[in-house]
Amino acid sequence: MNFTSQMLFYPCLSEFNNQLRNGLFTEEHVQLPQVKFNSLDLPDGEKETTQWFWGYVLEKEGIKYLFSSQDNNGMEIKIKDVIPFKIKGQTTRVAHQGKVYYQIQQFQKFKFSERQTMSFRRLVDTLTSLKHSNKEHYLLNWFNGLTSMFTRYYCRTSTPAGFGKDSTVDIIANLVGGCATIESPTIAKLEDRVSLLKWLLVNEVNDIPKTQWQTIQQFLLACGAFKPTVTKHSRAYKNVGEEIDLSENSIGLAYNDIDHYSRPKMYFDFVTMDAVKDRFPAFRLHGKMEEDFNDLNLRTLKPFVQSRFDDYLEIIHNIMYYTKHFHEATHDYCRDKIKLVSGRQQTNINRLLDIVDAYCNDQAEFDHWLKVIKDSMLDYEAMVIYPNTLPHLYKKLEIPKEVYEEFNRLSDCYDYLKSSRSNNKDVIEYVLKIMNSSTFIKKNYLIESYTKEKVRGSYEDRTEFWKTLWMKQTLYKQVVEAQQKKKI
Repeated sequence: MNFTSQMLFYPCLSEFNNQLRNGLFTEEHVQLPQVKFNSLDLPDGEKETTQWFWGYVLEKEGIKYLFSSQDNNGMEIKIKDVIPFKIKGQTTRVAHQGKVYYQIQQFQKFKFSERQTMSFRRLVDTLTSLKHSNKEHYLLNWFNGLTSMFTRYYCRTSTPAGFGKDSTVDIIANLVGGCATIESPTIAKLEDRVSLLKWLLVNEVNDIPKTQWQTIQQFLLACGAFKPTVTKHSRAYKNVGEEIDLSENSIGLAYNDIDHYSRPKMYFDFVTMDAVKDRFPAFRLHGKMEEDFNDLNLRTLKPFVQSRFDDYLEIIHNIMYYTKHFHEATHDYCRDKIKLVSGRQQTNINRLLDIVDAYCNDQAEFDHWLKVIKDSMLDYEAMVIYPNTLPHLYKKLEIPKEVYEEFNRLSDCYDYLKSSRSNNKDVIEYVLKIMNSSTFIKKNYLIESYTKEKVRGSYEDRTEFWKTLWMKQTLYKQVVEAQQKKKI
């Protein structure tokens, strides 16, 4: 295989997608919800009134098509089970209320063949070949993505800006389809996307308006409970599209770290029901993409993609193979060291560990990944606690209360110190050190080190303290309860 990381550059993936799917109808062309037309105008001027049209509207290159939701035997056709497809034969031009449509009479489903030419590890290493400052966390992000594509899986991920958390979706979507990202969706849009896709990543959920979030939480609660179906909150018609099949769906929630937002009190964990959080295990990943996408010569884009076309297809064939056969690559490594969660979270974590198991070469490597996963989950909990530690730092820095109460982030404190007349460069550098720490466990430790006369143990000891604290969830619950009291 003649693979280069340039194959995963977005312009290259987009060009490959255009070349491969020319003439194909995919989920991006489907307009939901379903429609019901009482009559259709035919080309000869006669009006068809003997049969209603039930089905879907698809739009491609500015042309609208009609796809019936019933086959010739009157059996229901679910568009999710049909796409991608190509039109077979001729279409019929019709009209409804002055709008022209082309009615699809016959179609041919498009399907990639399954073929194993790589080991599972080689496939994953190929997909994760883009340069990243934190390769382990980038790989963990891909483990989450592949778990979402290969099984039914729910999780949430927090990262600093520039990490590339949605790059996994973009790459898989351009290769095999079936997944997408969505930002600040309404409940109707969310239900529509879930009904069409295998995996949906809801990006920047912190930006969803509060009134919409309340309804969306109920939907996520049903999904995360592993229910086989869920009743639509937004219904197209009385008897159409009332239920969504969730048996093979995955949903991911993604957002930036808490210190990226000007209103940390409105962060996900403080505005979301505990039941939803319990059903979506949380990972905090850090690092950033380091690939220089300017290296690509756009003038040679098409010939480059054509020269790698077979390599793209090889990746696709192997993804399709492992979609159904990844369990054959697992080794049944012992996973006792990650019993930090219970209930539905454990169900999700076990599915993630199946993918990690298939990737690892031995128990020692698997144990290492157990630690990486565990630490990322602990760092998420440390992040939620982090805003509550900042007032203690501000007091120690002798910043007036009326001043620091206006701070939203530590960067506000940093700017204040730099603009004040204080010449204490050591203090400013220490605050900057906290800001630049890669983990929130380290941030919390540095704050505690500064605000107390004696630090209870080394950094490693305090890391264990934070782990114990997280497992007990005492301080975390206090933070949540305090936020809830403020709302009341």
